[in-house]
Amino acid sequence: MFLARKTEIFPTPNQAEYIERLFSARRGIWNKLHELYKDNPKEAVSEYKTCKVISEVLLWTGEYSSRLLRGVCVSYAEAWKSYFKKIKGAPNFKSKKEQKQSVKFIDSPIVCVNGVFKIPSSPKEFGKIKLSEDFSSMGPCKELTISKRNNRFYVSFLFQTSKIIESKEGSIGLDWGCKDFLTGSDGRKVNLPPKVVKLTNRANQLQVILSKKQKESKNFERVRTKLSQTYLKISDIKKDLVEKVTFDLCSNFNNIVIEDLDVVAMGKAKPNLRKKISLNIFGLF
Repeated sequence: MFLARKTEIFPTPNQAEYIERLFSARRGIWNKLHELYKDNPKEAVSEYKTCKVISEVLLWTGEYSSRLLRGVCVSYAEAWKSYFKKIKGAPNFKSKKEQKQSVKFIDSPIVCVNGVFKIPSSPKEFGKIKLSEDFSSMGPCKELTISKRNNRFYVSFLFQTSKIIESKEGSIGLDWGCKDFLTGSDGRKVNLPPKVVKLTNRANQLQVILSKKQKESKNFERVRTKLSQTYLKISDIKKDLVEKVTFDLCSNFNNIVIEDLDVVAMGKAKPNLRKKISLNIFGLF
């Protein structure tokens, strides 16, 4: 069984600079992959083949961990697989102006001891990065992802553990709605926190203000940062609610039945409910 954990990290200025280099390396590998395989995407599904090709074309990838290269190739292959299954759109080139940057290490022998960890193949002077939590008792780490959003760094670990969540016998049916986000057959009701509506209205106001600012000016960047922070708060609240509800359901029921909704079609069929539908988190759940 695998357990995922995400927490904020606090790198030093030198460590933050090295992490930015990792983001640039990941972006360069991804863009080269897309340049080579955008016309023949079916060949990009094999990550082992693409890893070999990239290591021969981009010689500078030898300066970084091979697990970084494999992580980019696996992510690129998964992006095309999702496109073929009509789950997501086709992948595109990455830009350094994107609000969120990330880098993934596959099969990383990471050991988290006393609230610190080290990036694979990082320089000796890089040192260890402090964590806001201690994962010493979680076991070996199989996957490591470092991300940056709103000038804050985060790390996600995928641990392999023998721990199994024991579920109670029972079944439950779940119904989605606009008034009540989730209604269970046992009478339970789950609604979004009122703060989500308040933050969404604030985000709409910032969008209007941002549209009146001159692009690439200091005021434009200041408002865009506030807007990004607002959206991050909304996203965190929604994810927190989903994780709490899903954990409670999986811990208490063996069989969970939910309805399959076409959210896009619902928004087109009922324009007056489009705003309420967009506020809910059907896709995340």
